[in-house]
Amino acid sequence: MRVVGFSFDARQSVVPLTAGIGYTAGFVVKPKNQQFRVGATIEQPINATLTSVTGALPVSAEVPWTAALGFAYQFGPRRLNPAFVTAEARARRNAAGCEPTREGLKQAARELFEEYEQNQTFYLLVTTELALIEGGGDFAIGNRLSLDRPLVSPRLGVESEVLPRRLRLRTGTYVELPTTAGAPTRVHGTGGLDVKLFEWDVFGLVHPFDYWQLSLAADGARSYLNTSFSIGFWH
Repeated sequence: MRVVGFSFDARQSVVPLTAGIGYTAGFVVKPKNQQFRVGATIEQPINATLTSVTGALPVSAEVPWTAALGFAYQFGPRRLNPAFVTAEARARRNAAGCEPTREGLKQAARELFEEYEQNQTFYLLVTTELALIEGGGDFAIGNRLSLDRPLVSPRLGVESEVLPRRLRLRTGTYVELPTTAGAPTRVHGTGGLDVKLFEWDVFGLVHPFDYWQLSLAADGARSYLNTSFSIGFWH
């Protein structure tokens, strides 16, 4: 479920805040021990009406529907879709199917961790997406009529952990199609990085996600720039 809120200045004679609710659904296919993934998503349009408080005509706002199909492939020895193995399953295998002991579970956990660490090698992840966005419908912006047809936006991204366990870099591009007749098409360039920071489990609250990370991102095009940063967990 997604909720979108709209607010306008009180001088516009409309309710200061209203919201619309829509739904989103999707799936990701991750074949075990394969190096590719396929996914798709669809988001329902959201319509909201701001009722006038002075008798003027109500104002409506609409978030269009979107759909997307994506594909990703990872080059290099690191596995993209490793099989999920629990310490208990590994311990049972080591004990030839017998009930594992506590020491056997600890040994299995150490084995899995060592295998995970050995797998943190160079990789190059390439992701693609084809997004379909609802057209603008019947309205005009200035002297430009909206395009009443779906818009198709291709997107491409590349990511690599250039310093294993320390630094991830990513870059990409996508096409922003015009929503009104006569408006230009803009090609965007994007980039970002994740930096592994210090170890802190917040007094045991977030263990084992005990390494923090700083993420930076940017999205630029002609007459457009969007930047962001976030703090999260390195895992």
